[in-house]
Amino acid sequence: MKPRLPICTFLPLLGLSICQAGVNFSWEADLEGWTSAEGCSIVQSPTGATDGTQALAITTPMTSMWYSTPTQINLEQAARQSIFTGATELTLDLSYPDPGYNSWISDPSVEVIIQGEGVSWSPLGVRTISVGAAPQTFTWPLTVGQAASLANGSWAQIILKFTYGNGGTSTPNAVFYVDKLSSTVVIEPPPTTTHFWKGDISDSWAALNWTEDPEGTTPAAALPSNGSAGIGFSAAGAVNLSTVLGADQNVRSMIFSSSSGPIDIGGTHNLTLGEEGILMEAGGGPVTINTTGQVILGADQLWANNSGAMLSVDSVVSGNAELTTGGSGITFLLKPNTHTMGTKVQQGTLVVGDAQALGPATTLLTVAGGTVDLNGLSPTIGGLAGGLGGVITNLVSEPSTLTIDDTAGSTYGGAINDSFSGAISVVKKGTGPLVLGGNSTFSGSFVIEEGEVTANTSLFGAPTASSLGNAQFPDRVITVEEAGSLLFNINNVFGNQQANMSALPTIRLNGSSLNATRYNLIGNVVLNGGTLSHGSSDGGNYLGYQFKGQIDAIGTAPSYITTANGKGNHLSDETFFNVADVTGNAEADLVVSAPLTNQSGDFGTAPGGLSKTGPGTLSLENLNTYSGPTKVLEGTLSLTTPSLSDLAAVELSPGAVLDLNFADVDTVGSFVVNGAPKAQGTWGAVGSGADHESTQITGTGLLVVPGDPFADWIAGYPSLTGANAARGADPDLDGLTNLEEFAFNGDPTDKTISGKLRTRVETIGPAQALVITLPVRTGSVLSGTAPVMLATGNMSYEIGGTNDLSAFNQTVFEVTPALVGAPELPPLDAGWAYRTFRLDGNVGGGNPRGPKGFLQARIIDEAN
Repeated sequence: MKPRLPICTFLPLLGLSICQAGVNFSWEADLEGWTSAEGCSIVQSPTGATDGTQALAITTPMTSMWYSTPTQINLEQAARQSIFTGATELTLDLSYPDPGYNSWISDPSVEVIIQGEGVSWSPLGVRTISVGAAPQTFTWPLTVGQAASLANGSWAQIILKFTYGNGGTSTPNAVFYVDKLSSTVVIEPPPTTTHFWKGDISDSWAALNWTEDPEGTTPAAALPSNGSAGIGFSAAGAVNLSTVLGADQNVRSMIFSSSSGPIDIGGTHNLTLGEEGILMEAGGGPVTINTTGQVILGADQLWANNSGAMLSVDSVVSGNAELTTGGSGITFLLKPNTHTMGTKVQQGTLVVGDAQALGPATTLLTVAGGTVDLNGLSPTIGGLAGGLGGVITNLVSEPSTLTIDDTAGSTYGGAINDSFSGAISVVKKGTGPLVLGGNSTFSGSFVIEEGEVTANTSLFGAPTASSLGNAQFPDRVITVEEAGSLLFNINNVFGNQQANMSALPTIRLNGSSLNATRYNLIGNVVLNGGTLSHGSSDGGNYLGYQFKGQIDAIGTAPSYITTANGKGNHLSDETFFNVADVTGNAEADLVVSAPLTNQSGDFGTAPGGLSKTGPGTLSLENLNTYSGPTKVLEGTLSLTTPSLSDLAAVELSPGAVLDLNFADVDTVGSFVVNGAPKAQGTWGAVGSGADHESTQITGTGLLVVPGDPFADWIAGYPSLTGANAARGADPDLDGLTNLEEFAFNGDPTDKTISGKLRTRVETIGPAQALVITLPVRTGSVLSGTAPVMLATGNMSYEIGGTNDLSAFNQTVFEVTPALVGAPELPPLDAGWAYRTFRLDGNVGGGNPRGPKGFLQARIIDEAN
């Protein structure tokens, strides 16, 4: 890499130097430290060159999602320091001259991601590239915290991820050209000093205690009152370092040098600070400002503490200006401050010593970098802004609540992370929208009283962090009150894989709404007259919400689950809808107009099931496609369309009602009422004219219970007749009866082992367990754990566990999705699905497992 000479301009109105600095990747001689991920290639090319004669050509393979494999730049130490020190943005020239495709779904684009020591995978934003155009210059913003970490850490990477639409098959790859990587650096000159504290007369600033030079040899005149003086605490031989103002003072700046030692600034008067603010150099201080007067901000300014000692301000900060804190050290604000233009943290740590230390409740807090420590207090702010690299935390054991009372609207891309011993809760007030784009781990509650909050961070796996706080902290609740709303504007807000589902946050909608524009996994939902809706743009096996918790409908008004585009929501293997009688009559208490379907692709599209509890009425008002069982355990389940699975069981408990609110018939796999399987034929309400009538069925529709599925199955083997076709026969002499062959999707005429049933030790989470994976009839109803029972039609599967074979009374759990890989189990016929069960306790562990364990699967024939 060749270093680039800074190109600087001076902006006198701001008093800042703006420099283009950093490293210029020109690729004139070689690839200069760039490496690519597997599947990509990078070479020098004259195409796209904007600085010299060579650019970098990145060839990325086309994938089914039209994303390239990420290409990373590994930066050596000199390059890291040169490009990131003081950087506020990255700049890169990009072109895409020849897409090679016949048509386009979307414009090509590039996303820049940074990571390194102290900086996790951090997307900086997506930029659209014009096809066939000349190279374009794009920029991406950096926070102060990100830049400092990447400059000073032991490693850093810049990652490019390209998106290029899908437009045909004329080429398998896309080639992008990049050149001239650089950074923009803002250099703030240090404050200037006109008066150095000597203190040889007294402790008062109003006396002639100043010199013109740091050596302390030339006496200076008294401090002027017009704010032109820059004062410093570094004079040789200075004494009386516990100072008092002596009169109202107005200075441009204060500098505390590395040799200043402890400094106190007290008294009873006001101190006005100008635009150059405060600088504590490394090794300086500590500094305490504790005048009973006020510290008045005469202009927007920076208080930069680069020392390991603390800057403590135990005086009220006032003025019509913004206070910015920076440097690597700690600034401690201890009073209820009244400055009106907000507080900004760009680096270091700002400790809150009073609930109003950040200014009045109407002012903005900006966390561009560094850390705000709430210190066990509960401030109210008028808005929250900042980007990646900024952190709000609480480092003491007392809990904190951060209230954001915002009427204008703001966007925060940083994190809110408590220390777990001192939890942080967040309250959103005010009608202004709040967009949250960071990854936060705060474990307290989140209450949205007013305005819309948008969650805008997509995560993968089982994350603890999310834009709405810790996604794996038990009993967390996100509450949206009537004047508020919550929007998931991206997919996977809480991750997309098999986290501990019981630890997902509970979302409570009190007369309010949660909407999503993408697929999302959610846990428990409490609908108190609320609406859960989506208009998801995703498709295939990833539609609206993936339910992985219970849906509760409570309160005094009906609740709704809706869709804006007809796409459905994914049930879990057994999603409970617990519905109270909120209307006090037969009207629906929870209306679900969005279709319900099987589990999403994250869970192997396994069958979904529905269980209705509570005394109220659940009304399903769309064409549902889930294939698992439907249980009405309490209250009423009302169906407006005949969309129960043809292969699954429908089960009614005592007192429960199935309302067939349609003029049609609906075929089901089996029908169980009060624990008893019901005969084949039609089933309907009393007076319906069905073959069988039940007081637990209402409405005009009919259920059709088909004949014995075993009989239909055995008829598919015409060579088996008479006794050889009986349920208990074993015509192929392989040790399995015809019923067992049916249950396990076998072939009663072939003694060859099917390979569809597997028992072995497998890794589940952090440990190993004994598991069995076997074919089970679709729609089988699961119950119990010691043993597990799966009822379907007139037979049941029993999965039992034991330590010593004397009694199969050990606990058995189902593992979802089923473990069918490594090696892949054979495909199953329609009507069967693989399911996996594990023995409680880890292999080699203590109680209840011990040194041995056994699993058994057997079939119980309930037709005889």
